[in-house]
Amino acid sequence: MKNMSPMPHNNQKLWKIYFSCDKSEITDENKSRLLDIVEFLQINPDRVIKIIGHTDQCCVSNGRNKKKYNFILGKRRADAIKEYIINCNQSLKYRIYTESKGESEPEIIGTGEKAWSKNRRVVVVVS
Repeated sequence: MKNMSPMPHNNQKLWKIYFSCDKSEITDENKSRLLDIVEFLQINPDRVIKIIGHTDQCCVSNGRNKKKYNFILGKRRADAIKEYIINCNQSLKYRIYTESKGESEPEIIGTGEKAWSKNRRVVVVVS
């Protein structure tokens, strides 16, 4: 998994959390890093968080609708991050929103593991 450091954007902070292929489980490494987001929200009570799930375009669909499957996978990833943050601090649940982009907004256009690994992500936007 890649480093999860915040990136300033206007008055927002962005974090990216990467996932393994076809997975929505948060790694222990990322769990410890998600605490940075929780801490930031605790000391900034006026901020809200949007969690956006993304997938790569490579999916063995086994007869399933690939776009629909990837949309659901992106939502599962976003929901996993939301659940973890809320478990850390219940009072944050009213400040968190999730959505899925599925495979529709790749970070890197291309084929192969290098591109796909960058697209299997959740973007956490704090504004």
